[in-house]
Amino acid sequence: MKKLLLLLSIVLPIFTNCKNSEIESNENFDLQYAYILNNEAISKEEKLNKLTELFVEKYNIKTAISVSVQNENINFYKNYGLTSLSDKNACTDKTLHYIYSISKTFTSALTLTLIEQNIVDINKTVEYYLPELFSEKYLGTKDLNLYINKDATIKELLNHTSGIYDFAKNSKLYNTSNSIFSEPWNPEYILDYIEYPKEKIGTYIYSSTNYILLGLIIQKAT
Repeated sequence: MKKLLLLLSIVLPIFTNCKNSEIESNENFDLQYAYILNNEAISKEEKLNKLTELFVEKYNIKTAISVSVQNENINFYKNYGLTSLSDKNACTDKTLHYIYSISKTFTSALTLTLIEQNIVDINKTVEYYLPELFSEKYLGTKDLNLYINKDATIKELLNHTSGIYDFAKNSKLYNTSNSIFSEPWNPEYILDYIEYPKEKIGTYIYSSTNYILLGLIIQKAT
């Protein structure tokens, strides 16, 4: 019992001090955030810069960040952080960022814009827009009739209910001898990496293949 009390007498003050420091840090952050946000003496661009620096410092972010905000009221672009923690190279305008599935946001936004403009119909099918994928005109090696539901609609591609498997789950894609990551991607070449036959339409499968198909439809529609 005495040992337990001794341990608590050592640990509790440390825990309390750490907690107090965290509260104090959060309070300082909130004060700085409010000051920057409400300071009318600095421009919107400088506010963005100071707020970004504040978050970078608070969360100890060392990796590369590029921030871009452009509209009728503001034109801001700046880089922060390092491209590599080992060589300490700073992030620049020439730094390439892996954006992965963030590209789906752009693809879906473009698709919905085309739907709004009546250029693309959300209820039309993959075959309607891309009939060449299911014919001899397809440049790949697979019979896509087995892998892609030609009757899947634009809506089903957008919400991942087309029943089409994700090409990115194919382990062969990540073979070290594969040059796919060092060269521009050919969408039809990518479709050859669909590993499993299609499921029924309505089956939810998170699949990047859906957005490759949407990209091809956007390309053709515009």
